[in-house]
Amino acid sequence: MGIGQIQRRCAAYESGLPLLEYQPHQIWRRPAELQQTEAETLSKGNGDRVAVVLRTWDNYEYTEKRLARLRALIVETALQRGGKYQAYLLVNIKDSNADLEDDKTYEKFLLRVVLQEFRDMALLFNERTLKAWCPRLQEHGQAPSRVKWNWGFGEEADLISFMPMIDPIGTNWIYEDGVYGFAEGTATPRRAAIVSITRSSRRLLQLVSNAQGERGRWLVSEATLETFSLLHGLKAVTVPHPIYFADEMKIEELDAEINRGSPHSKAGGYAPSMLYMKGGWLAGPWWKASYWFTAGVAAEMWEAYVEGQHLPPMLLHSVKEK
Repeated sequence: MGIGQIQRRCAAYESGLPLLEYQPHQIWRRPAELQQTEAETLSKGNGDRVAVVLRTWDNYEYTEKRLARLRALIVETALQRGGKYQAYLLVNIKDSNADLEDDKTYEKFLLRVVLQEFRDMALLFNERTLKAWCPRLQEHGQAPSRVKWNWGFGEEADLISFMPMIDPIGTNWIYEDGVYGFAEGTATPRRAAIVSITRSSRRLLQLVSNAQGERGRWLVSEATLETFSLLHGLKAVTVPHPIYFADEMKIEELDAEINRGSPHSKAGGYAPSMLYMKGGWLAGPWWKASYWFTAGVAAEMWEAYVEGQHLPPMLLHSVKEK
């Protein structure tokens, strides 16, 4: 029995609902009405369920440490939380010519690149698959963008990020002009947050999916959920958490360097050090931060913690091999 089936049985047992058996790669082929019915069934009796999506690739090495971490994540979420969470592997197949719509081809790659215990929780995709999912991505949208304001206190957020959300316009970010299919082009109001580790509502994901598939509208991943939240007036928040900056700076200097933008985009402005500029990286406090990937500070802090150094509760990014 695979971990995917174990998760589904756990959810069915806890919710008292019928067990839904399916192969992840076949879900999107089903009629929209059936997908909606199954989604409603899965959410009944247990409140809103959460999908934990882990993106990987076809030559990913499943080392013992990575396997231990992956199994622990599944146990601590899907299996110990009454079926509220369900983990999936989103596996990028680099061969863009492979026809993953063909069941035999899909099965061949699945057996080759994913360990047996994870196969029934894995979804394989490649460029060809994405074109099938979203055939209009290269076309241009018609209707102009609109910004709606409908945020409220006490409401569940549609988007939760761990990095500041900034206005990318005027930053000189390499992807500043990366907006496609929107009638207003680069004048489209946008937001972005680097490090694409977020929690998103199903409502927001459906808005993005519809815009990409039916209207051909898309942005780079760091700006997708953030921008659609802005345009549709959905609640998007950044979770405050301790971040260590290795550069020796006075608090006033650090604050001035990080919060250098205008009031609507305090962590943004021109050329913030969290962004890869059109001319490359720029020196700045984000370069050596505990929740950042350029200088390896997160890995160093994790090693110090393992060796006995006392640290406050904090998120580290990225620690890939520890």
